[in-house]
Amino acid sequence: MPMTVTRRPAAHPIALALFLAALLAPLWVGAPRSTAQPGPQDGKLEEAIARFEKLKDATPPEDLVTMGKSKDPRALDSLLENLQHLNSLGSRQRAVQALCGFAGVPELEHKAFERVHGIIGDETSPALQRAALRSLARAGGVAMDYVGMIVDAPLDDELRELAMELHTKSPREKDYGWYRELWKPKPAPEEDKRRSKKEKEDAPPPAKQAHKLQSIRALAFRALAPKLTDEELVEASKDDNGSIRLVVLDEMQRRKLPGIAEVAERLFSDRRNPSVVRARAARVMAADKGDEVLELLIDEGAHREAPTALWRALGPVVAEYASEDFAGKLIKRLGRAKDNEKWMLLASLAKYQDEKFAGQLRKLLSDKEPETRLLAAQILGDRGDTGARDEVEKQLGRSKDPAESRVLFETLLELQRPLAKDDAAWHARLEELAKGEDVGVAGLALRELVHLRGEAAMGALETALASPEWSLRLIAAEELEKLRVPRSVALIVGQIPAETGRLRIEMGRLLWRLTGQGFGVNAENWQRWFADEGSDFVPITEEELEALALEEELRRLELSTEAQFFGVRLESERITFVIDVSGSMEWDTRGRYAEQTGEKRIVIAKRELIRALKGLTPETLFNIVVFSERARPWQKELVRATPDQVEAAVAHVGKFLPGGATNIYEAIEVAFQDPALDTLFVLSDGQPAGGKVDDPVLIRDHVRRWNAGRNVRIHTIAIAESLPILRWLSEDTGGTHVFIP
Repeated sequence: MPMTVTRRPAAHPIALALFLAALLAPLWVGAPRSTAQPGPQDGKLEEAIARFEKLKDATPPEDLVTMGKSKDPRALDSLLENLQHLNSLGSRQRAVQALCGFAGVPELEHKAFERVHGIIGDETSPALQRAALRSLARAGGVAMDYVGMIVDAPLDDELRELAMELHTKSPREKDYGWYRELWKPKPAPEEDKRRSKKEKEDAPPPAKQAHKLQSIRALAFRALAPKLTDEELVEASKDDNGSIRLVVLDEMQRRKLPGIAEVAERLFSDRRNPSVVRARAARVMAADKGDEVLELLIDEGAHREAPTALWRALGPVVAEYASEDFAGKLIKRLGRAKDNEKWMLLASLAKYQDEKFAGQLRKLLSDKEPETRLLAAQILGDRGDTGARDEVEKQLGRSKDPAESRVLFETLLELQRPLAKDDAAWHARLEELAKGEDVGVAGLALRELVHLRGEAAMGALETALASPEWSLRLIAAEELEKLRVPRSVALIVGQIPAETGRLRIEMGRLLWRLTGQGFGVNAENWQRWFADEGSDFVPITEEELEALALEEELRRLELSTEAQFFGVRLESERITFVIDVSGSMEWDTRGRYAEQTGEKRIVIAKRELIRALKGLTPETLFNIVVFSERARPWQKELVRATPDQVEAAVAHVGKFLPGGATNIYEAIEVAFQDPALDTLFVLSDGQPAGGKVDDPVLIRDHVRRWNAGRNVRIHTIAIAESLPILRWLSEDTGGTHVFIP
């Protein structure tokens, strides 16, 4: 039976009716057939139902589409009765989509949506849960009541957040009362407050409710904000949720409320506020008072304890509102500034067009502080300062750090681009760099060649597609996709048999986006199809690709296997697991319900890692890096997942003992030193601490540099604490972020 969820009575008036309908609806095997009148007799529909009931997972996709579009009760009954016999994730999601096709049929849609709701609650695959939830939201109308029920359910936080995000995209008038309750729950009844301590201890435990999530409160408030009074907005500016305070400022600005300056000054002066809130408040203050408050912003951003995020956020505010006189004062101050103050001043002057400042920027390319050198290089590139080209070239030749070399090379590309279209010597140099030993620089050079020459770069792409470096082969395939010409398909089809793991899957997806053909990673089918149709083939248009977006979602589900780490499929064959074993990993998790504790964090991490290791194929190369105050790799490099190595790795995991700080920087740095790596899983439960770099924004910067031109995908798992750095790493690299409460 699918899980049923009891909503709070005040949440949605329809919720109780939906719940009762769920108890009474004849949805399951053995229930009577629907008594709704069948639609028109349709031989095609009858054939589709017959094939579905016989073939189950092997049912042609078009049959399920036919069943969903029919809106016929016979199709609904068949779907409800046979869903439990489907094994593949792709088939189950196709059936979910068919169920969602019954939207708008009053006597059928509740039965269909209740079953989809149950699948979302009971499903063990996070990928199918998310896909089913999106299908339910796309159905709209009554289906949104079921999406709202997921928000209130005791399910994984990330799934509930997604449900809330989908629900608030198109709010209905009847939803605002529920949004208000989520943002500002009603206080406990007065009689509960008056009960003695002994009475409370003797009372039966309250019904279990899912814990409140600040992200859900913020989403509810964002949807509700336009409906609030001016007084309620001002009061909400005192909310302890930073995202809510940000929405307050936006809404007050939209309404042009006279009290916004006072609210902004209060929010800016409170250093506990997130940098993004303080920066938004600073913009209000600067618009109101100009140079008068800019000095204050400079001092705050330049403070030695100011996080990187603050000076980066405040710098553009100063740049936007500074007068020419004020900018001149900052240039003078720059000459004697150090560290944070220097970075804050550079961020504030980044767009200021002044030759004296441009000269200072060029000098800073050789500053003793690496962060200053790279910041100066990035600003010069953004400004398009072609006069700095020779200095950047010189510094590139001096650099011994591959990550710094990539940043400098990116700057050089920016400065050379306006002059490079017909520069044969530059094109020749890029071709040589694209074959070079520095994989990061080679990848950047290859992309630039395609940017400058289009199809004329086909020779370089063909060479890169045969490179021994996997990351260059991936970049070549991605650039071939961008060209969208028949030759692109021919080259990728020719290469896919030689690939394995993540790269083979990526190439299958590229080919699907070019052709619309659903052969996945089956190299023989791709080659057979191209032999038959390749000579007449024309890549599908962007519009056709958009229309097939749902198919891509299904294709990903169909590729799912048992080998997973916290629900993220292990589609790579070059994986490193980076695991936090700091002292806090000994603590308990929060548990599913409020005021409930779960297992120890380290116990969960070890169990999931052992399960993932046992699911590795013998072809997979893998390693494990554990970290606390230091990073400790299990092996010097990736090793083959033979039975003996997996057994040894499992024994190693069993010895994990928590203790020490959280040096996530060094752990990721160590992992990136292996050139064979293409996929990284990073698990942690706390803010970075104890490493050479512990500012999350700077860690993100460094990882971006290490990964420039390499395309390592980073999946992240946050246990017990929601950590921005982990979200950023997965977002930056196209990975998946998982939160375990």
